[in-house]
Amino acid sequence: MEVERIFSAEQIAVHPDLAKIIREYTKAVIRKAPIGTDEIVDFSTDYFKKKVDEDNAMRLAALTAGED
Repeated sequence: MEVERIFSAEQIAVHPDLAKIIREYTKAVIRKAPIGTDEIVDFSTDYFKKKVDEDNAMRLAALTAGED
């Protein structure tokens, strides 16, 4: 499998929502103030699992709202 090499910043595609996601995550970490790498990793795992669950619930609600 050949991987396309990146030679300039213009070749990197960044999702438009990434800055917002990172900003919200950073604020949550600062509020929680986890101590140590293990606690940060555990917090991050829980944080992003919760975000996925929230996103899935929103998508499901949108789909079921269209069925009425």
